Amino acid sequence: MNLLIDAGNTSTKLCVFDAINGYRRVSFEWLEGNIARIEQLAYAQVAPSELLHQAMRLVNDKEIPAHSVSVTANAFGIDCGYNNFQTLGIDRWLAIIASEALFNGQDVLIVDAGTAMTVDVLTESKQHLGGWILPGLSLMQQAIIDKAPGVFSHESLRYEHFGTNTPSALYSGCINGLCGAIEKAKSYLNDIEFHASENLKVVMTGGDAHLLASHLPLPVKVEPNLVFMGLNRFLADSK
Repeated sequence: MNLLIDAGNTSTKLCVFDAINGYRRVSFEWLEGNIARIEQLAYAQVAPSELLHQAMRLVNDKEIPAHSVSVTANAFGIDCGYNNFQTLGIDRWLAIIASEALFNGQDVLIVDAGTAMTVDVLTESKQHLGGWILPGLSLMQQAIIDKAPGVFSHESLRYEHFGTNTPSALYSGCINGLCGAIEKAKSYLNDIEFHASENLKVVMTGGDAHLLASHLPLPVKVEPNLVFMGLNRFLADSK
Protein backbone atom coordinates (compact mmCIF):
# COMPACT_ATOMS: atom_id res chain seq x y z
CA MET A 1 0.00 0.00 0.00
CA ASN A 2 1.30 3.45 -0.94
CA LEU A 3 0.94 6.50 1.28
CA LEU A 4 0.51 9.81 -0.53
CA ILE A 5 0.68 13.19 1.22
CA ASP A 6 -0.16 16.58 -0.24
CA ALA A 7 1.03 19.33 2.14
CA GLY A 8 -0.39 22.48 0.55
CA ASN A 9 -0.77 26.09 1.59
CA THR A 10 -4.25 25.57 3.04
CA SER A 11 -4.20 22.03 4.42
CA THR A 12 -2.39 18.70 4.45
CA LYS A 13 -4.22 15.74 2.95
CA LEU A 14 -3.38 12.05 3.36
CA CYS A 15 -4.35 9.32 0.91
CA VAL A 16 -3.50 5.65 0.48
CA PHE A 17 -3.50 3.59 -2.69
CA ASP A 18 -3.60 -0.12 -3.37
CA ALA A 19 -4.57 -2.00 -6.50
CA ILE A 20 -7.72 -3.50 -4.97
CA ASN A 21 -9.29 -0.47 -3.27
CA GLY A 22 -7.81 2.36 -5.34
CA TYR A 23 -7.42 5.78 -3.71
CA ARG A 24 -8.78 6.44 -0.21
CA ARG A 25 -8.45 9.56 1.92
CA VAL A 26 -7.37 8.70 5.47
CA SER A 27 -6.80 10.45 8.78
CA PHE A 28 -3.60 10.52 10.81
CA GLU A 29 -5.33 8.30 13.38
CA TRP A 30 -5.97 5.72 10.66
CA LEU A 31 -2.32 5.94 9.62
CA GLU A 32 -1.12 5.37 13.19
CA GLY A 33 -3.13 2.15 13.38
CA ASN A 34 -2.17 0.91 9.92
CA ILE A 35 1.42 2.04 9.46
CA ALA A 36 2.58 -1.59 9.10
CA ARG A 37 0.57 -1.82 5.88
CA ILE A 38 2.44 1.06 4.23
CA GLU A 39 5.16 0.02 1.77
CA GLN A 40 6.33 3.41 0.49
CA LEU A 41 5.51 7.11 0.64
CA ALA A 42 5.45 9.97 -1.85
CA TYR A 43 4.84 13.50 -0.66
CA ALA A 44 4.79 17.04 -1.98
CA GLN A 45 5.29 19.97 0.40
CA VAL A 46 4.46 23.60 -0.33
CA ALA A 47 4.27 24.93 3.23
CA PRO A 48 5.41 23.78 6.70
CA SER A 49 3.08 21.05 7.98
CA GLU A 50 2.94 19.53 11.43
CA LEU A 51 0.79 16.70 10.07
CA LEU A 52 3.43 15.85 7.48
CA HIS A 53 6.10 16.00 10.19
CA GLN A 54 4.15 13.53 12.34
CA ALA A 55 3.57 11.20 9.39
CA MET A 56 7.25 11.31 8.45
CA ARG A 57 8.20 10.37 11.98
CA LEU A 58 5.99 7.25 11.76
CA VAL A 59 7.42 6.37 8.34
CA ASN A 60 11.03 6.87 9.43
CA ASP A 61 10.52 4.77 12.56
CA LYS A 62 9.41 1.88 10.34
CA GLU A 63 12.17 2.58 7.77
CA ILE A 64 9.61 2.94 4.99
CA PRO A 65 11.06 4.42 1.75
CA ALA A 66 9.96 8.04 1.29
CA HIS A 67 10.09 10.06 -1.92
CA SER A 68 9.90 13.85 -1.98
CA VAL A 69 8.37 15.10 -5.23
CA SER A 70 9.08 18.54 -6.71
CA VAL A 71 8.59 20.27 -10.05
CA THR A 72 11.17 19.48 -12.72
CA ALA A 73 11.65 20.62 -16.30
CA ASN A 74 10.49 17.23 -17.54
CA ALA A 75 8.80 14.19 -16.01
CA PHE A 76 7.35 11.10 -17.69
CA GLY A 77 8.14 12.72 -21.04
CA ILE A 78 6.10 15.84 -20.18
CA ASP A 79 7.81 19.18 -20.80
CA CYS A 80 6.95 21.91 -18.30
CA GLY A 81 5.70 25.09 -19.99
CA TYR A 82 7.33 27.44 -17.46
CA ASN A 83 10.78 28.73 -18.36
CA ASN A 84 11.48 28.94 -14.62
CA PHE A 85 9.86 25.60 -13.84
CA GLN A 86 10.55 25.87 -10.09
CA THR A 87 7.87 28.57 -9.83
CA LEU A 88 5.08 26.27 -11.02
CA GLY A 89 2.97 25.02 -8.12
CA ILE A 90 3.60 21.36 -7.32
CA ASP A 91 -0.16 20.61 -7.18
CA ARG A 92 -0.49 21.86 -10.77
CA TRP A 93 2.46 19.75 -11.90
CA LEU A 94 1.08 16.63 -10.25
CA ALA A 95 -2.35 17.21 -11.81
CA ILE A 96 -0.68 17.56 -15.21
CA ILE A 97 1.29 14.34 -14.69
CA ALA A 98 -1.86 12.47 -13.65
CA SER A 99 -3.84 13.84 -16.60
CA GLU A 100 -1.22 12.62 -19.05
CA ALA A 101 -1.65 9.10 -17.70
CA LEU A 102 -5.46 9.35 -17.78
CA PHE A 103 -5.62 10.74 -21.33
CA ASN A 104 -2.40 9.52 -22.92
CA GLY A 105 -1.88 10.96 -26.39
CA GLN A 106 -4.75 13.47 -26.12
CA ASP A 107 -5.07 17.21 -25.58
CA VAL A 108 -6.23 17.97 -22.02
CA LEU A 109 -7.53 21.06 -20.24
CA ILE A 110 -6.83 20.61 -16.52
CA VAL A 111 -8.75 22.62 -13.91
CA ASP A 112 -8.10 22.58 -10.16
CA ALA A 113 -10.98 24.41 -8.49
CA GLY A 114 -9.81 25.05 -4.94
CA THR A 115 -8.86 28.14 -2.95
CA ALA A 116 -7.49 29.38 -6.25
CA MET A 117 -8.69 28.01 -9.55
CA THR A 118 -5.87 26.98 -11.85
CA VAL A 119 -6.19 26.11 -15.52
CA ASP A 120 -3.44 24.23 -17.36
CA VAL A 121 -3.08 22.89 -20.88
CA LEU A 122 -1.34 19.66 -21.88
CA THR A 123 -1.04 18.76 -25.56
CA GLU A 124 -1.21 15.32 -27.09
CA SER A 125 2.57 15.54 -27.63
CA LYS A 126 3.11 15.93 -23.84
CA GLN A 127 3.85 19.66 -23.96
CA HIS A 128 2.55 21.74 -21.07
CA LEU A 129 1.60 25.11 -22.58
CA GLY A 130 1.19 26.96 -19.26
CA GLY A 131 -2.04 28.18 -17.77
CA TRP A 132 -3.95 30.62 -15.59
CA ILE A 133 -4.47 31.30 -11.89
CA LEU A 134 -7.75 32.86 -10.72
CA PRO A 135 -9.30 33.43 -7.30
CA GLY A 136 -11.43 30.41 -6.42
CA LEU A 137 -15.15 30.58 -5.76
CA SER A 138 -14.99 31.36 -2.02
CA LEU A 139 -12.06 33.74 -2.39
CA MET A 140 -13.74 35.58 -5.23
CA GLN A 141 -16.90 36.07 -3.18
CA GLN A 142 -15.00 37.04 -0.04
CA ALA A 143 -13.12 39.78 -1.88
CA ILE A 144 -16.45 41.54 -2.48
CA ILE A 145 -18.00 40.70 0.89
CA ASP A 146 -15.01 42.17 2.73
CA LYS A 147 -15.65 45.50 1.04
CA ALA A 148 -19.38 45.60 1.85
CA PRO A 149 -20.15 43.10 4.65
CA GLY A 150 -23.52 44.56 5.62
CA VAL A 151 -24.99 43.96 2.20
CA PHE A 152 -24.75 40.17 2.45
CA SER A 153 -25.86 39.34 5.98
CA HIS A 154 -29.64 38.90 5.73
CA GLU A 155 -30.45 36.94 2.59
CA SER A 156 -29.98 33.28 1.65
CA LEU A 157 -27.45 32.13 -0.93
CA ARG A 158 -28.62 30.32 -4.07
CA TYR A 159 -27.67 30.03 -7.71
CA GLU A 160 -29.78 31.81 -10.33
CA HIS A 161 -29.02 32.58 -13.96
CA PHE A 162 -29.47 36.22 -12.97
CA GLY A 163 -29.52 36.85 -9.21
CA THR A 164 -32.66 38.38 -7.72
CA ASN A 165 -30.92 39.42 -4.52
CA THR A 166 -27.39 40.60 -3.84
CA PRO A 167 -25.96 37.38 -2.30
CA SER A 168 -27.32 35.29 -5.17
CA ALA A 169 -26.10 37.83 -7.71
CA LEU A 170 -22.61 37.54 -6.24
CA TYR A 171 -22.65 33.74 -5.94
CA SER A 172 -24.08 33.26 -9.43
CA GLY A 173 -21.74 35.84 -10.92
CA CYS A 174 -18.68 34.14 -9.46
CA ILE A 175 -19.77 30.70 -10.68
CA ASN A 176 -20.42 32.02 -14.17
CA GLY A 177 -17.15 33.96 -14.17
CA LEU A 178 -15.14 30.84 -13.33
CA CYS A 179 -17.05 28.69 -15.81
CA GLY A 180 -16.58 31.39 -18.42
CA ALA A 181 -12.81 31.22 -17.91
CA ILE A 182 -12.88 27.47 -18.52
CA GLU A 183 -14.96 27.91 -21.66
CA LYS A 184 -12.63 30.68 -22.86
CA ALA A 185 -9.60 28.43 -22.40
CA LYS A 186 -11.32 25.73 -24.43
CA SER A 187 -12.16 28.22 -27.18
CA TYR A 188 -8.51 29.32 -27.35
CA LEU A 189 -7.45 25.71 -27.76
CA ASN A 190 -9.93 25.12 -30.55
CA ASP A 191 -8.78 28.09 -32.63
CA ILE A 192 -6.20 28.05 -35.40
CA GLU A 193 -3.22 28.94 -33.16
CA PHE A 194 -3.47 25.86 -30.94
CA HIS A 195 -5.73 23.63 -33.10
CA ALA A 196 -6.51 21.17 -30.34
CA SER A 197 -8.17 17.95 -31.43
CA GLU A 198 -11.94 17.67 -31.50
CA ASN A 199 -11.51 15.09 -28.75
CA LEU A 200 -10.05 17.64 -26.30
CA LYS A 201 -10.58 16.37 -22.75
CA VAL A 202 -11.50 18.52 -19.75
CA VAL A 203 -10.62 17.16 -16.30
CA MET A 204 -11.40 18.91 -13.02
CA THR A 205 -10.33 18.41 -9.43
CA GLY A 206 -10.57 20.41 -6.19
CA GLY A 207 -13.34 21.19 -3.74
CA ASP A 208 -15.53 23.13 -6.20
CA ALA A 209 -15.01 20.81 -9.17
CA HIS A 210 -18.41 19.09 -9.03
CA LEU A 211 -20.23 22.39 -8.55
CA LEU A 212 -18.54 24.15 -11.46
CA ALA A 213 -18.77 21.10 -13.71
CA SER A 214 -22.54 21.06 -13.19
CA HIS A 215 -22.73 24.55 -14.73
CA LEU A 216 -20.49 23.86 -17.74
CA PRO A 217 -22.09 23.09 -21.13
CA LEU A 218 -19.39 20.59 -22.08
CA PRO A 219 -18.28 17.09 -21.08
CA VAL A 220 -16.09 17.10 -17.97
CA LYS A 221 -14.39 14.33 -16.03
CA VAL A 222 -14.24 15.16 -12.31
CA GLU A 223 -11.36 13.35 -10.59
CA PRO A 224 -11.08 14.24 -6.88
CA ASN A 225 -7.79 12.33 -6.48
CA LEU A 226 -5.96 13.83 -9.46
CA VAL A 227 -3.05 15.23 -7.41
CA PHE A 228 -2.64 11.94 -5.54
CA MET A 229 -2.67 10.08 -8.86
CA GLY A 230 0.23 12.26 -9.93
CA LEU A 231 2.13 11.47 -6.74
CA ASN A 232 1.47 7.78 -7.16
CA ARG A 233 3.09 7.74 -10.60
CA PHE A 234 6.45 8.46 -8.96
CA LEU A 235 6.10 5.40 -6.74
CA ALA A 236 5.00 3.16 -9.58
CA ASP A 237 7.96 4.40 -11.60
CA SER A 238 10.38 3.66 -8.75
CA LYS A 239 9.51 -0.04 -8.48
